[in-house]
Amino acid sequence: MTGGDSTAGTGPLVVSKPVHVTVAGKRTLTAGGSLPVAIVVPFVLGLVAAAARYRIRRTS
Repeated sequence: MTGGDSTAGTGPLVVSKPVHVTVAGKRTLTAGGSLPVAIVVPFVLGLVAAAARYRIRRTS
């Protein structure tokens, strides 16, 4: 701030026009929906790690 801490909060309050916000419904992940994710994500990470290891071994 240009005036430092001594002028903080002494001016008029400046506000904007109200903003209309719509909140969408919340989607939760059920047990049936989380099981495939819990299985696929580690599998894909393992494939990526194996491919990287294979590629490093092949080049050296």
